[in-house]
Amino acid sequence: MRCTLALDHARALRQFWLWYSRMPHFELIDVAIDHFGRKGFQGTSTRDIAIDANTVMSSITYHYGSKRGLYLACADRVVEE
Repeated sequence: MRCTLALDHARALRQFWLWYSRMPHFELIDVAIDHFGRKGFQGTSTRDIAIDANTVMSSITYHYGSKRGLYLACADRVVEE
C-alpha cells in the first residue's frame, strides 16, 4: 500500500512539474525581451526575468539551456516580428 501511494505521489509531482515548467514558456520570452532591451545582456539577470515572469529559474535552463540561449530565442522572436 505504501509503495503504491509513494509512486502515485511521485507521478503527481512529476506531472505538476512538467505542467509548471511549460506554462511560462511564452511569457519568459516577452519578459526577457523587455529586460534585455532595457538593461542589455550583461545588465540582465535570469533571476530578475524569472521573478517578473512568475516562474522558477530552472525553467529558463529547461527551455533555453542558459541565459545566452534565452537571449538568442529573444533575438529570433524579434527578427520574426
